[in-house]
Amino acid sequence: MDCTVQIDLLPHLDEIYIRRYDPDNEGRAWPASVVDVPMTLRVGECNFYLTCRRDIDGQWLAFCNPRERARLLASFYAFRPDRAESLMNETLRKASRCIRDVISQLPEPLTRRDALERMIREGDVRVLLSRKMDVKGYSVKLCCMPTLEMLVVVWSEEQLHLHDARILSHSQWRMLGPRIEAMLDQRMEHELRSELLQVVYPVGLPPSLMFAYADEASA
Repeated sequence: MDCTVQIDLLPHLDEIYIRRYDPDNEGRAWPASVVDVPMTLRVGECNFYLTCRRDIDGQWLAFCNPRERARLLASFYAFRPDRAESLMNETLRKASRCIRDVISQLPEPLTRRDALERMIREGDVRVLLSRKMDVKGYSVKLCCMPTLEMLVVVWSEEQLHLHDARILSHSQWRMLGPRIEAMLDQRMEHELRSELLQVVYPVGLPPSLMFAYADEASA
């Protein structure tokens, strides 16, 4: 960039979160999703706030909301009126390259499961219900994402590890929500746990949990 204004980029990896834009793939437990990473952009003495997004094709893109974009453009106009638009676009491309390089240097690859597991551990995902499973050390939880999406997760309490999860579509939640409320009112604990597990495993527990259940039953 042929300007002397100081530009700094600060990714906020502690605020990684996930969005889902694939209504046609609701039947999959882990449908294709995008990963969002907030970033602070400092131009001179002013701070701006971006979102760096990895789309379902694995490409990174940096963007900001219309208000921030207008502020950012105005700051470049004050510095170089003849090149304000091109400088802003070049800065956004630089932000995309920056977050791609930062993510590539992480000890472990960033996956949707990594991000969701981290969010649950750190309390960014709100746990609305949690019930112990028959499998020792595991629980099934009804959770709410920061994006207000609802999901059901199977969680290892001993290892603080996400075993599996399923995000609920709006139509699924409209049907499931009242049933859960009714079972809670009537204290139907067994039915409630079965209902939640069936969301994640509609055809029964996977082999990994079945073997653990068999070991627990024979102990």
